[in-house]
Amino acid sequence: MFVQVTKSRRKAGKTYLSYLVREAFRTAAGPRSRTVCNITDLPAETRDLIVASLKGQSFVNYIKHWTTEGWLSSMTVGDALDWIVFWRRWVPPASEDYSRR
Repeated sequence: MFVQVTKSRRKAGKTYLSYLVREAFRTAAGPRSRTVCNITDLPAETRDLIVASLKGQSFVNYIKHWTTEGWLSSMTVGDALDWIVFWRRWVPPASEDYSRR
């Protein structure tokens, strides 16, 4: 996974930057990539931590505020992104109605 920064311009001349966590993979038709999540609205410091984590940097500080039970207390930013990928792949959105299948 990697963070892709995309620059877009509007007619008024304003430039916007989008920060997307992307996943690269190979198919029979060649290499492809898909968006895992959009991190544009996160603070710049948080985006920098995500970029560094995806590049393999390890951190001493862990995310400890996710649960009071402590079972996620050692989760790193990279681990959190792995959970996001898992959740988006395997857990259907709540808005879908599966009663007709």
